[in-house]
Amino acid sequence: MVFAESSLNRAQSQLMVDEALTSSCELLDIIDPTALRDWFERFAEVYLDSDHRSVLEVPEVWSTFLGAQCDLLQRVGLHQKTIASLGDELAAWDRQPVSMEQFGGALDELACLMTDYSETLGTAIERQVGTESSRKRRALVFAHAVCGIAIVLVAINEASRKGDARLSACAAFATFGAGLVKRSVQRLYEVCNLASV
Repeated sequence: MVFAESSLNRAQSQLMVDEALTSSCELLDIIDPTALRDWFERFAEVYLDSDHRSVLEVPEVWSTFLGAQCDLLQRVGLHQKTIASLGDELAAWDRQPVSMEQFGGALDELACLMTDYSETLGTAIERQVGTESSRKRRALVFAHAVCGIAIVLVAINEASRKGDARLSACAAFATFGAGLVKRSVQRLYEVCNLASV
């Protein structure tokens, strides 16, 4: 979708945008909402209770955390440019906690955008195709929303693989992912001139 947005062929670009919206809806459909809620609530609790937020303020710890998360994204097969873009977002992360209500609300709003307002969203993205903009590209904002969901799922997988739901690094990474979804969806609602639900 990000590649399509840079194309000057608007028809081809629109087709790829539509495919991305359909694929993203399918992703949301296959996620078990109960398991997602259970895991994320545990992560949110760990993130709030641990001193991980303050520890991440230490430059050496932060650098190690940032590198480890980018390595993890590489291991799960994300494209190098996507990892670089997410790394930039992670480097600028404000480390604020995100509640399940906020994350769930952002997921609902994203689903609503992709189903009820797919034409509006597609048009907002397509309007920026082949043009310069001082604001972040809308296709990239959408991609970050979807990547945020993937990051939460990767954190769940890592915690499950290591057999420890209380891993603070996984909790921090899931919190980052949820915050990325929340911020990206808010921005998409703005560019679509829609009021958040």
